[in-house]
Amino acid sequence: MADGSPSDESSLPGELNIDNLYFRSKVMAEAAVDQFLEHRSLPIVLIQPGTIFGPSDAAPSESGRFVLNFLQQKVPFILTGGLSIVDARDVAQAMITAVKQGQSGERYLVGGQYHSAGEILTTLSEVSGVKGPQRKLPGWAMHLLARLLTLISRLTGQSLVDLSVDVVKIMLTQQQFNSAKAMDVLDVNFRPLLETLRDTVAWYRDHDYCE
Repeated sequence: MADGSPSDESSLPGELNIDNLYFRSKVMAEAAVDQFLEHRSLPIVLIQPGTIFGPSDAAPSESGRFVLNFLQQKVPFILTGGLSIVDARDVAQAMITAVKQGQSGERYLVGGQYHSAGEILTTLSEVSGVKGPQRKLPGWAMHLLARLLTLISRLTGQSLVDLSVDVVKIMLTQQQFNSAKAMDVLDVNFRPLLETLRDTVAWYRDHDYCE
């Protein structure tokens, strides 16, 4: 929220949610669901997760690519800011429980726990044995680097490091979430970051993603 307190289900979309096309699509989709429920009785429960990490991310997603980049020592700096991380398995369990215990038309924020970028990298190093970066990149330099990498990718057609302008904005906003409603109604529990990253690294190594 604007005052720095954790956002909950009643919080209005912030500037980031409007500027970011992905987040804006989520806001528009939820508005469409609300309009649909005004004239229909079909039960619909909305789950709003934080940044999802976890094993079995075969795509891999953006968070999965971050883990793989770290394992291949392609993360040269400690970034400023952080993310509210939730394990994919905890989100899945919340969705299953919501089928029986969730109230139609209600939103449940499954935001996980906030961790600084330094804490994330330190934990990745601990569970993987891979040495992490030592130099910290300030916010202004993150913006500059992200724009430079985007320009190079457009000119060459090659993706270098996964650091987009949108990712930088998300990290520097340091969004935190209040998941009390989901914890109360859906019995949500959040496993620790160490367990999530340990299992993610093990899954990628077991499935030969790290060669």
